[in-house]
Amino acid sequence: METNAKTLPQIVDELGISSTIEWQDTPRNAPEWAQKSNAYRITLRYQKRRISFNYYQGRGCKDDPTTADAVWCLAQDLNCLISAPTLKEYGQEFGWDKNTAQTFRAVKDLSKRYQKFIGDPSTLELLAGVEY
Repeated sequence: METNAKTLPQIVDELGISSTIEWQDTPRNAPEWAQKSNAYRITLRYQKRRISFNYYQGRGCKDDPTTADAVWCLAQDLNCLISAPTLKEYGQEFGWDKNTAQTFRAVKDLSKRYQKFIGDPSTLELLAGVEY
């Protein structure tokens, strides 16, 4: 697949990644920062696999997230873990607060699920490397 002129939405479409995106009330157990965000439940589908997760975006964003938005966020979370794979490195890279350990565990769990969802390392690399 030639990608140098393709956008992430085009690549997501060519791969056949689809989604269901539903607005939801912010879950009670969501972190404090998420309580001030728009909350969505996103389910992505790809090659008969699926992954569902909560997705948050600032209230200033007027459009609902897209499939490409969700894929890009998952790819970037995985990139963060590649550059900072331990809690200590994660905290040093992204800062420490009362939620750092919880955030690290959540990102680590979702990134494992995302890797399994995509399945192919070269496709993971492709999705992680596209400007968006």
